[in-house]
Amino acid sequence: MKHIFLTVYFLVLGFGSMAQLPDSLAAALAGQDDTTQIQSLLDRSNAQLYRDPAMASQYAEHAQQIAEEANLPAKIAQSVNQQGTAAWVVGDYALALEKYGDAYRRWEALDDSLGMAKVSNNLGLIYQGLSDYDQALTYFLASLRYFERHGVQERLGTLYNNVGNIHNRMENQAKAEEYYRRAARYFTLAADTNGTSMVFNNLGLALKDQGRGPEALDHYATSLAGYEAIGNIFGQSKVLSNMGTIYIQQERIAEAESIYVRALELSQQINSPYEIAVSQLKLGELYLKTERHREAILWALRSLETGEPTGTLLPLATAHEVLANAYEALGRLDSALFHQRALQALNDSIFSKAKADAISELEIRYDTELKDRVIAEGQQEAELDQWRKLALGGVILGLLLGGGILVAVLRGRIRKEKALKEKDRALAEAEIRAAKAEKLRLQEEIGYKSREITNLAMNIVRRNDLLELLDRELKSLRKGADSTKIKELSLLVSQTLSLEKERQEFQLFVQEAQQNFFHKLEVQHPELSQKDRRLCAMIRLGLSSKEIGAVFNIATNSVEVARYRVRKKLGLESGQGLKEFLAEL
Repeated sequence: MKHIFLTVYFLVLGFGSMAQLPDSLAAALAGQDDTTQIQSLLDRSNAQLYRDPAMASQYAEHAQQIAEEANLPAKIAQSVNQQGTAAWVVGDYALALEKYGDAYRRWEALDDSLGMAKVSNNLGLIYQGLSDYDQALTYFLASLRYFERHGVQERLGTLYNNVGNIHNRMENQAKAEEYYRRAARYFTLAADTNGTSMVFNNLGLALKDQGRGPEALDHYATSLAGYEAIGNIFGQSKVLSNMGTIYIQQERIAEAESIYVRALELSQQINSPYEIAVSQLKLGELYLKTERHREAILWALRSLETGEPTGTLLPLATAHEVLANAYEALGRLDSALFHQRALQALNDSIFSKAKADAISELEIRYDTELKDRVIAEGQQEAELDQWRKLALGGVILGLLLGGGILVAVLRGRIRKEKALKEKDRALAEAEIRAAKAEKLRLQEEIGYKSREITNLAMNIVRRNDLLELLDRELKSLRKGADSTKIKELSLLVSQTLSLEKERQEFQLFVQEAQQNFFHKLEVQHPELSQKDRRLCAMIRLGLSSKEIGAVFNIATNSVEVARYRVRKKLGLESGQGLKEFLAEL
């Protein structure tokens, strides 16, 4: 009779949680039984998940309300799980953890292994978002083993894709590609366009990281076409951002700018603060790369404004990095230093603390509920024993007293462990603060040395140009002049032109300033000569071929030949930038 109650609720009261639904949907639900209403709401929630996550969450909350009134535990768990997914889509990991944890405990109480396997996959997604890849992989593999054991093929594509994501983030791209291709086969067999689009996008990421840019673009195009066919705006926005990265690598700047603007427009349609902040930041990074520093600052500030209220921390950190570099390029060193310090604070403290707090909160809530349940079950069992076994009252009393002592001991132990954890946390925070200060000092010192190196290189270039000019002028004056005097001046210029002392001092200074970089090159690429390593260091510092030629006392075209030989020794693909490769070492 629930549908009669709902009809009266809509037509007479005209308010309440169900009145928030569209009239047509409310009327349709009023004529259905409870189970059908719940499933209808959850289907609509799935349909809106990436178009309007807030509406998707609202549908799931309505489904939960109906399930609770109808006392349908499995449907309650399903509705709560769906709310967790809606929170995950918009990047609210704390709420998603809370909802998924609640759903897991409900399915556990029902002894529903399938439900537990599904939510294990979802928990893996949260820990993946929190960059806890070991924990994420644990949850994904637990879920994958269940679905493989029971032959649930429609779920295997998702799980293979998720395991591939973890390998990709752990920089094992070959393994990631293997799992992505497995996932693609299952999604294709199931005619799952959304799943196929998702895995082709991820496969593009793995190929990009292997330096296979053209192949990655092909897979991104396939993914984009699939998302467009089903109207998945969220997926389109992500794929476009990834395509823009490839275009930048290929120096197709205008196309990258156009595609980032399109990604921003799509992210604004779904009103996802995280995706909006990322799209704004992509434009800021593009303008920084093309030395349009004021535009880079504008878009990075917009990204900060979008991301700060929602705590989307990863875009915030990158936005501060863009701002620090852009302000430094404009000579505004005070602003650059401010954003550099903000970047370090986010990288070393805030993000880790947010992750720890979210996980700790969930664990504490779970532990508390578990203890309450154990105590309640103990009390219930004691009452039953009292009614059934009055003759053993003394024994029961003794058991209860023993249980009370045990609970007191356990509580004392928990308090002690909590105090120890707090102490460890305080010590860890103190160590983090000290490490941050030292890291900032080293970065400032490295920045100073880098600028000093650049200035020295420019000085060598200027002196070299001047002396070459003098040499040419003297030679032109030889005819009809005091040849003895001119020869003396020419000899003096030629001797000075070598600049050998300055060149040697400069090369030693570069090597001293980048000791770690030289060590990594020597270990990872022993085929490089000492001169090759010095060339790499100067390329990494951003010196031009002309500046490098002045330092080595060779022609500019000889520098280009040397660069080509180094690329061959390093095994770089044609699309890989040498400077970018060296910057990552």
